[in-house]
Amino acid sequence: MSILTETAQKLREKFDWEEEKIIRLLKFISKVAKVLKTTPTIDILKDAPDNRILECAIKGNIDYIVTGDKHLLALKKYKNIEIISLSNFLNLIKGE
Repeated sequence: MSILTETAQKLREKFDWEEEKIIRLLKFISKVAKVLKTTPTIDILKDAPDNRILECAIKGNIDYIVTGDKHLLALKKYKNIEIISLSNFLNLIKGE
């Protein structure tokens, strides 16, 4: 399952978003984000989509994964990538 597909699913299930709103958000993300395709190579977490997040982070050469996913947050760090919550990331960029 792609990350964008999982995002849509979570918005539907956890936040009760309407389809039209989800479609608008996904179109916006696709316009402003760099969409990466990876080959599955990482298998350290039980949830396969979480492994895809790690693969994209590596391929994209990013510094942070900002997430609410408890499995990813439990890692705290993968290679040189910090894995933090949104609130911690906001505090980080505010300099707190």
